[in-house]
Amino acid sequence: MAVPMLLNLGMSGFAFVGTDVGGFGSDCTKELLCRWVELGAFTPLFRNHSAMGTRRQEPWTFDVETIDIYRKAVSLRYELIPYFYDLYYEASKDGLPLLRPLVMNYENDKETYELNDEFMLGDDIIVAPVLKQGITHRMIYLPVGRWFDYFTKKEYPSGYQVVEAQLADIPVFVKEGAIIPQCLVESHIENPKELILDIYPGRGKYLHYQDNGEDFKYQNGEYNLYEISHIDNKVSIVLLHNGYQVYSKIVAKYLGVSITIDKFGQEFVIE
Repeated sequence: MAVPMLLNLGMSGFAFVGTDVGGFGSDCTKELLCRWVELGAFTPLFRNHSAMGTRRQEPWTFDVETIDIYRKAVSLRYELIPYFYDLYYEASKDGLPLLRPLVMNYENDKETYELNDEFMLGDDIIVAPVLKQGITHRMIYLPVGRWFDYFTKKEYPSGYQVVEAQLADIPVFVKEGAIIPQCLVESHIENPKELILDIYPGRGKYLHYQDNGEDFKYQNGEYNLYEISHIDNKVSIVLLHNGYQVYSKIVAKYLGVSITIDKFGQEFVIE
């Protein structure tokens, strides 16, 4: 029930929501913890928490495989911090939740009306966590358009698909034309100095927000707003508002090829 609960909370005006990874009551199993952290990495509130009297559910209290799976999920969360921050910026302006049922973006698609086991993170990412015990494959639904596996970049058409979902697999799909801001994975979270743009085939435009992440100086104009646009491998970045120190390095990735962008307002081709 975690997924429909969080989606309903988001639609009701609560953007900062999450569940206790591993479950609060009773004893968590290895499989449950692994599957739950793969879901939790995409929820705004992301924490492992349980009641007194239950078994300890830190990943190292299970085995090495659990630690590796847990680390993969947490690293993915750290990698996507700039994308999460942009979604919070959007939520602060218009109240849109970070987690969204597919029907919110595809209201004319009847297949999304009662789809409660997958969700969107913002407008560009679909997450289809495994929510049942013992499952190694699962059915997913992808709305109109082309979609790409976040990890392999394999292209998928719209419609129902069966995908592999072993214990270490997190089914994540990105919409065509999307631009997903990322940062380097560190052992802690601080204001990223380097921005990575994960760009997908198609045509897209994206607004990226940056401030110091610590106080309310953004209210006095101390922030940056970048407009990033692309047609397939042709990328341009325009600095719409410059009130803060820009990134020391911006790297654009397109299907495994990367370039460093060192000037704003110019078009760059990733070959």
